[in-house]
Amino acid sequence: SYNYNKKGEKLTSWEFNNGKLIERIDHKIEFNKKTEEKVKDAHSKLIILNDKLKRNSNDFKSTFKRASIRHYLGNKTLALNDFKKIEKKVLKLSKTKKIPEKIVGSMFDHLGDIYSSYEMLNHAIHYRHKAIKASPSESRLYYNLGAYLVKIKSYGRS
Repeated sequence: SYNYNKKGEKLTSWEFNNGKLIERIDHKIEFNKKTEEKVKDAHSKLIILNDKLKRNSNDFKSTFKRASIRHYLGNKTLALNDFKKIEKKVLKLSKTKKIPEKIVGSMFDHLGDIYSSYEMLNHAIHYRHKAIKASPSESRLYYNLGAYLVKIKSYGRS
């Protein structure tokens, strides 16, 4: 798979084998002065996480970090794939263990944001609502849902 910028320049190449990442090559890293440090740091962390996950694909914490970084870098399809894997694990683990609210809320919030970028309104609202239910004490989740509803002009009229 390949990722291109708006100018048609190849940014990233990925090689997969049966759905598992074999190799990632960053041909060009795009950033501006404001984001340079954070983007370069994200790319270096991503390299470490990919290597770690090649050795142990069931590492929950590393998968979550990689998904978050992929989402930040705009690799939404890959982030969605990672977050859906995490969601399955969380749903399975939550039957026997207590998963921290913040992690579950953050996962659902990321999923809501990814689905909103794909203009999948029902999925986006569903996951943003699940984020609030999972972590009701985090005010940013209420803001994210409210801002999204205003963005799509879905607000109540009396």
